[in-house]
Amino acid sequence: TDTGIALFESNNNIIRNNTLVGNKHGIRLSVGSSYNQLTNNTVDGSTGNALYTYVGSDVPVRGDGNNRGNIWKGNSVKNSKSYVIKLAGTDGDRFESNDFRGNGPAKYDTSRATNTVFVNNLTDPGVKL
Repeated sequence: TDTGIALFESNNNIIRNNTLVGNKHGIRLSVGSSYNQLTNNTVDGSTGNALYTYVGSDVPVRGDGNNRGNIWKGNSVKNSKSYVIKLAGTDGDRFESNDFRGNGPAKYDTSRATNTVFVNNLTDPGVKL
């Protein structure tokens, strides 16, 4: 499938205890999805972006379409074929106590996000968040 879990202009949700295997994207947030808690999820074998945020091309009902203030905590991402994390159009997301080990040459891109906080995450050797 394309995406295991997708939030589209959706706020204040709790997404927890899911196992997503073999999707193009594991968890995708777009069009201003903000203040969500994404906890204790497992994303395994994504071929695209395991954890992915972007503005999108749809006109938001309110706001500017940027995603804000999401908390990613206690998640596990492994066997990603492309990006473990790809953030765009995102401000103030927090990644805490996630396990990003077991992803080989997978990449991380937060260059189009602002004020991202990383605390106590586990990564493969040589990866610095």
